[in-house]
Amino acid sequence: MTEDSTVFGGRDKLREGIKEAYKRFKPKAIFVTTSCASAIIGDDIKSITDEMEKEIKIPVVPVFCEGFRSKI
Repeated sequence: MTEDSTVFGGRDKLREGIKEAYKRFKPKAIFVTTSCASAIIGDDIKSITDEMEKEIKIPVVPVFCEGFRSKI
């Protein structure tokens, strides 16, 4: 996410990213992970993945991991 998408939402960038991943790699499924920033600004990841799943005809799975902590 960029500063702009953190302020104004990342809906369009996410849609573009999913389309680009599908176009480049032709995967059998795409997984979209959330972040603290997407949770704070309230992006509706589920509705975006649902829309994209219908459009590109493969599973687009949201993985909700806001606030996930790593030991890395």
